[in-house]
Amino acid sequence: MKTSWKRPAALLLAGLCSWMAVAQEVSLVILHTADMHGNLLGAGVIPSSRTSGGLMRCATLIEKIRGETGNVLLLDCGDIFQGSPESFYSKGMVVADAVRLLEYDALVVGNHEFDWGLEQLMSFYQRACVPALAADILIAGDAPDSASASRPAYLQPFIIREYEGLRVAVIGLSNPHIPHWFQADKLGNLAFMDSVEALRAILPYVREKQPHLIILAAHQGYRSFGDNPANRINAIALNFPEIDLIIGAHTHDPQAVEAVRGIMYTQSGPYGKSLGRVDLTFDLQQRQITARSARLIEITDDVPRAPYLEKELAEPLHLAMEAMDEVIGAARHDIGPRPAQPGQSAVQSLIAEAVARSTRADVVLHGTLSDATLYEGPVRGRDIWSLVPYENNIWLADLTAAEIREILEENAGYFGSSQFRGVYGATYDLDLRGAAPRVERLNICSRPAEAATRYTVAINSFDAASAGGRLPRLRTIIEKPSSRARDTGRDTRGILLEFVRDNSPVAITPAAGAVTQR
Repeated sequence: MKTSWKRPAALLLAGLCSWMAVAQEVSLVILHTADMHGNLLGAGVIPSSRTSGGLMRCATLIEKIRGETGNVLLLDCGDIFQGSPESFYSKGMVVADAVRLLEYDALVVGNHEFDWGLEQLMSFYQRACVPALAADILIAGDAPDSASASRPAYLQPFIIREYEGLRVAVIGLSNPHIPHWFQADKLGNLAFMDSVEALRAILPYVREKQPHLIILAAHQGYRSFGDNPANRINAIALNFPEIDLIIGAHTHDPQAVEAVRGIMYTQSGPYGKSLGRVDLTFDLQQRQITARSARLIEITDDVPRAPYLEKELAEPLHLAMEAMDEVIGAARHDIGPRPAQPGQSAVQSLIAEAVARSTRADVVLHGTLSDATLYEGPVRGRDIWSLVPYENNIWLADLTAAEIREILEENAGYFGSSQFRGVYGATYDLDLRGAAPRVERLNICSRPAEAATRYTVAINSFDAASAGGRLPRLRTIIEKPSSRARDTGRDTRGILLEFVRDNSPVAITPAAGAVTQR
């Protein structure tokens, strides 16, 4: 058979085209963390559920993966520096140093980023030297009329990264519910947009950059049973099908991979318990994703902490651990979080009594902040941290008996749940037999409440801001000029630590609180 000269040429051309097609494929690894809460060291820092993890162990895997592949994008989806002793004693600066050394590509603004106020937040971002993303945070009163206008100088809505010709846009979203978790003094001149509206405003400017991939990194979590005011992932996926990947946070719910209206969704675990990894292959010629997968890599105790971070951060970490190991007092008996009656556990009464003595408040409305128990025997700094993991200040307000009754009735809507706050310095009958709870026979300072008297009431700053929208009437009442609401500048943890130090060995009997009628 005669062989045509055209066949070898055709084969050669086909091979060349095949090689060119392969050469147009670019692989990208996206690594992501979320809800780290300042946890650098992982296990053993405070008694808690944090049995492993930590950013310094994540760093070991991050550097290993970077050594194995050329194109790596590293993101954090918020709440990165508040919540651990190692971060607290440097007001987040030790975490900023770790972030800078790890060379994150971007940080999304979480709600707990505001716990120490705007000035400290700006200091954190300046020290970290990493772009901070929040397309939904504006200067109050302005409109989102351009990609950069009306936004604080330390925040930007998105970044563009390029890998072998592959242009990747990363848009950041914070959380629309932040104003319900903070008093206005912590948020300064900031305004928070609805997530869908924020994306609708910024996406035209993203498209102008002609990215091949659009990634949304959000401090919000996916809920399969539907959105709530703080988590809008379903609405985002419904309105913006052009997004290629959503990386979430906030709910502390690890999800390796979900499909939300056809968009890939993933979320790493909190406290650095897992490192999120997404592998994408994109064909530049066909302008489409040809392969993608997502998984969570568990960070176990046998993963060593990155030696270079241990060396660079040794001094502030050592100081924090000294504070955790310090014996500050003793407990005469176990003080637990389980209430003998609704809201009135031994831990709640311990916190409330400490607040009452520190502030001289007549009434303290406060709940437990964790499931931890203060055990009989020596009490160390780490034990106080296990009871109070949050950075809440104590607020005072001068309220009438009628206003206190109204707040207690609003609180009673959460009777039987972990959201029900205990009371100290007051007792009352709670009638649950009608359509709405009723507070009767209110006694304050062991006497029937007097209508003409204003009583000083202590509330933590989270509840003063409406407890995430659960107690809106409380916020309305204390924002009245007549309430003279003021921030004491004292944080709950510091008040409790001082109380234990000054009153050891501590013995607590749960306060009387509410007597319920059903």
